[in-house]
Amino acid sequence: MFWNHKRNYNNRSLNLLNFSKKFITSKRHHTNFDMKLDYFTSFFKSKSLSFSRLFALLNAGLFLYVNFRLTKEGKWLGLEGVSYSVDNLQKRDYIPLLASLLGSRRVDDLLLETGILATVGHSLETFYGRPFFIKFFVFTYYIGLMSSLYWVNSNYAKNERYHYLSNPFHRLPSDSNKQEYRFMSGHGLAMSLLYFHLFKKPTLRLAILPVLAIDLYIWGPYYSAGAISGIAAGMIL
Repeated sequence: MFWNHKRNYNNRSLNLLNFSKKFITSKRHHTNFDMKLDYFTSFFKSKSLSFSRLFALLNAGLFLYVNFRLTKEGKWLGLEGVSYSVDNLQKRDYIPLLASLLGSRRVDDLLLETGILATVGHSLETFYGRPFFIKFFVFTYYIGLMSSLYWVNSNYAKNERYHYLSNPFHRLPSDSNKQEYRFMSGHGLAMSLLYFHLFKKPTLRLAILPVLAIDLYIWGPYYSAGAISGIAAGMIL
C-alpha cells in the first residue's frame, strides 16, 4: 500500500513536471503578463493585419508626412519635428527622438523597413503571438532611445545618408551655413526582427555576420541597437 502511494505520488510529480515543461517550452510564452496583454488586445483579431503591419503603416505615414510638402520650408518643419539631431540633444528636445525611430525619411529605408515589418514581423507575430511582438518592440525601442543619445553626437554616426541641407529659415546668422545630420528611420526595429528570425533558423544563422557587416557599413552604428536586441532576444527566447 505504501509502495502504491509512493508510485502514485511519483506519477503526479512526473505529470506536473511534464506539464510545466510543455507549458514553458511552448512557442507562445504564456506568462501572466502575456495572458493579460493578449486579453486586452483580443479586439484585434484580424489574420491579415497585425501590430507589425500597423508599424509598417506608421513608418509609411511618417515618410509621407515629411516628404510630401509643397515648399522646402514646410518639408524642413516636418522633418525637424520627427527626426533627431545634435541640436535636439543640446536643447534637450527629446520629443523628436521618440518619433525618429518609428518612421523613414529616405525611400530605400521605407522599402526595406516596411517590407520586413509586413512580412517577417507579421510572420513572427503570428507564430509567437501579439504579446511577444509588443514586448519585443518595447525592448528594441528602449535600447534604440538610449543608444541614440550617445551615437547622435559621435563622428562615427555621421553617415552621408543622414546628411541634410542647411536650415532654410536661417533663424540664426551664425547658423546660415550650418549643415545637420538628421536621423530618422525605423531601421532598428525592422532589423531586430530580421536578426531574430535569422538566429532562430539554424540554416540561416551563418547569414548574420554578412548581414551585420552590410548593416554597419551602410547604416552605421547609430542603428546597431537592432542587431543587439534581435540577437540577444534570439539567444534568450
